[in-house]
Amino acid sequence: ALSLIPLVIPSILFTVSWILLASPQIGIINQLLQSWFGLEQAPFDIYSMGGMIWVDGLHYSPMAFLLMSAAFRAMDPSLEESATMSGANVLQVLWRVTLKLTWPAILSTILILFVRALESFEVPALLGLPVGLHVFTSSIYQAIHEYPSQVGLACAYGVTLLVITILLTACAPAAPDHPPGAIVVGVRVGPNSLDPRQGTDEGSQRVAQLVFSSLMDIGNDLGVTTALAERLDQPDPLTYVATLRRGVRFHDGHELSADDVLYTYRQYLDPAFT
Repeated sequence: ALSLIPLVIPSILFTVSWILLASPQIGIINQLLQSWFGLEQAPFDIYSMGGMIWVDGLHYSPMAFLLMSAAFRAMDPSLEESATMSGANVLQVLWRVTLKLTWPAILSTILILFVRALESFEVPALLGLPVGLHVFTSSIYQAIHEYPSQVGLACAYGVTLLVITILLTACAPAAPDHPPGAIVVGVRVGPNSLDPRQGTDEGSQRVAQLVFSSLMDIGNDLGVTTALAERLDQPDPLTYVATLRRGVRFHDGHELSADDVLYTYRQYLDPAFT
């Protein structure tokens, strides 16, 4: 939670706080270091390009954390564990597995932060303008507020900034085309089989839950609940009597019947079925 604090602090307040900490004249950090080590000049100068990058980077770091943490949480850790068990060292796992899986999120994060940095105004205005450092936004501000105003120059800067943003947006990967009626699901591990009777791995089970309906299901209390069955009766501990729902149809239009359920269970019991 502490890492998200810079995200909720206004940019002006965040920049002013760093001026009070690292200004060559009044910065608390500079004054303490000068008094402790007898320095003649301030060791840090927040009114510089490095200071602007530092303040802007810290202010947008929570956004990078939020965007990247979701990608890392969705990644299957068993892939890294398999690479380690196969003899790969930490750097090899990072380069060949981790970065390969998260590069779309990394690229998207870089593009978003770059565009946000281009449109940033508070940091360049408070740290760059006093010492003559100009970026796009501060140059637009200065062109409009000087006398006489240079509206044409400000428009040229604005159009250039807009073109850069459009080009960066165009770098984003396009959504893949899917045929009409296609079902798109996202699972962290690919299924071994799309046949619900044969797929026993986690990926196959997740796809089966999304695509197929079952006769019975396991409820939140780990008890047996109805799905395609309208009612379940249990005359003894080893027997379930299911009453099918009416009106349930397959994709070809014919209605679900007890013969269909019986056919499925007979296949399970057939030793030749694999």
